[in-house]
Amino acid sequence: MAQTQIYAGKAQVHMVPETAAGDTYIAPAGDGSGIFLAADVTMSYDSSNYSPNYVREDYLSHDEIPGPMSGSISFSVPLKGSGTAGTAPEFAVALLGCGMRQSLTAITSANYYPISLFDAATAAGPPATTNPDQSYSVSILQNGVRHAIKGAFGNVSIAANVDDIGMLNFTFTGAYVAFADDGLDVTPVSYDTTTPPAFRGATFSAHGYSAKGVNTLSLDLGNTISIMKDANNAAGILGSRIVGRKSTGSFDAELTLAATNNYISRQRAGTVGSITTGAIGATAGNKWTLTVARSVLQPIAVSDRDGIAIQTVPFAVSSNYTDVEGTTPDITLSFT
Repeated sequence: MAQTQIYAGKAQVHMVPETAAGDTYIAPAGDGSGIFLAADVTMSYDSSNYSPNYVREDYLSHDEIPGPMSGSISFSVPLKGSGTAGTAPEFAVALLGCGMRQSLTAITSANYYPISLFDAATAAGPPATTNPDQSYSVSILQNGVRHAIKGAFGNVSIAANVDDIGMLNFTFTGAYVAFADDGLDVTPVSYDTTTPPAFRGATFSAHGYSAKGVNTLSLDLGNTISIMKDANNAAGILGSRIVGRKSTGSFDAELTLAATNNYISRQRAGTVGSITTGAIGATAGNKWTLTVARSVLQPIAVSDRDGIAIQTVPFAVSSNYTDVEGTTPDITLSFT
């Protein structure tokens, strides 16, 4: 039986890499690492009781025994850079916790892309390249209460609308950690006060066409998260694992002449193409770009938006299986 608590407003989120996968929960600390504010925070616990089925003389049940308990924490953060080119955004640890590799280029860019290699000790590539760690302790602090999970991994989706800023939506799943009173929020070194750029001023391109009339864009990394049960753990659960990934997304565009955006024909032909937003934002250190190197379009829907013919174009991200992992990223989220 699952129980969910939804928190209004914002909460303080703390994430920290664990020494070993699901080994020990690491409580929030005031060192500023992995601490940021988030909105739309949801905490849920999932567990069931075991009822012994052998018979008593009065035919009543024995006392039920609590089963393993897992937890999920969901939250959203604005899509923005750190304010300084070449340095990681404050929520970088959350991207790592979703199985993304971080690659920093000094005074130039911070790049994130999906990877299946974990544990920073075995990271490949240049020195600034960091693989995801083995697992993460995730905590939320709000209203004097701390909820937490350990051994956690997660999934992230991106949503951008021309009337607003882009958002990153995270969900992490791990082993239950007893919630506790925490009278004061942890005081970090500082919060990033960079203002996120609006989803405007893009040079959006998809499958060789400079799409016009783009109003919305979405991308779901599509991680499959599985619970790792373990009799050695007091909660009965060691944590979670990323066991698969199927990335999908969607954008909309004006339906115009076939010569300028014949997405329907490309979908019917199964043609592979790239998608990029171009740089969103105008200030160095606070520009983001989403690039999908290879995608296949899905069946397209045509609709009306204020009297204008619009096509909604779903897509599935595909990889080039001849590439060495990380050499040609399937998806890249860049901050410049």
